[in-house]
Amino acid sequence: MLHFWPVGTFTSGRAGTPMRRTAFQPTCGRLEPPIIHAARNKVTPRGSPTPLPASHERPTALILGLGVHGLAVARSLGRKGVVVEVAECDTRQPHRYSRYCRRLHEVSSLDDERLVEFLVRFGQARRHSTALFITMDKSVPVISAHRDVLSEHFTFNLPSDSVIRELMDKTRLPGFLKRCEALQPKTSWIQGPEDLAIVAGAVGFPCVVKPARRTYGFKAGIAHSTGELEALYATSSRHIDTVVVQEWIPGGDSEVYFCFAYIGRDFNPRGVFVGHKLASTQAARASQRQPKGATMSSFVKSRCAFSVLQGTRDSDRQSSEGTPRTVGII
Repeated sequence: MLHFWPVGTFTSGRAGTPMRRTAFQPTCGRLEPPIIHAARNKVTPRGSPTPLPASHERPTALILGLGVHGLAVARSLGRKGVVVEVAECDTRQPHRYSRYCRRLHEVSSLDDERLVEFLVRFGQARRHSTALFITMDKSVPVISAHRDVLSEHFTFNLPSDSVIRELMDKTRLPGFLKRCEALQPKTSWIQGPEDLAIVAGAVGFPCVVKPARRTYGFKAGIAHSTGELEALYATSSRHIDTVVVQEWIPGGDSEVYFCFAYIGRDFNPRGVFVGHKLASTQAARASQRQPKGATMSSFVKSRCAFSVLQGTRDSDRQSSEGTPRTVGII
């Protein structure tokens, strides 16, 4: 199986056979060997950060979440000499054995007040500010809401709380996109059974049904008729009070593109990754009962989109143009 991670080491499926590292450094094949040392890969009890010695001068980073994205960040920072620590609820994850994970802190939550309490204790045990890396959407609202307290101990960069609320709430996102003059499908939302007929007429069929805010009980579905829309609303309303309905844009898996960008303080892109979705696995589509193009498990390749790179510095553009193409699973 191939695993695509934005940052990592590009290795072949054959153990010990390295390949050329790229600017975006995807990882294929296998995890790093489980190197365990007394000074790293140690799990601390819930909410008990361990103070560092006074002589410790190397920069420190705390990563929230040790999924594939957290592992990618840990590898990227660790290779630059940064001391990496991780806060995670599930300490059984195999990524904890990465050589770059110095310490794993077991926490009770990554999305509520308990996370804030841990972070304050963690920061108070350190002499210097720690760089905070957030790898999951669910952690963003609570970090943003308590940014004044957390900024005393951590260095992190987030948009204003009002912008975050607009981006995280799909009922407010259409207004944000309209102000930015961005194209978007027809969108409406259901807050009660009385809205079903109105929304069906405004959006039409087929349509995509998804929660207004992130929830783990219901992700998304597609409705081709009023009956299917009612059934999906009945399912989703058990987990969240507001459901978003959007126009379905027809097309196959290979017609989906996505873009990740790192924007500098001067508002110019410092790093751009454009992905082209090639196909979705039948197993993933069947398990989620979703049509083509609606599954999250995809086979993709990277592309160099020159239209995206317009406006970047010549050095940035040349660097991106020289990046080898890669293929993997996300």
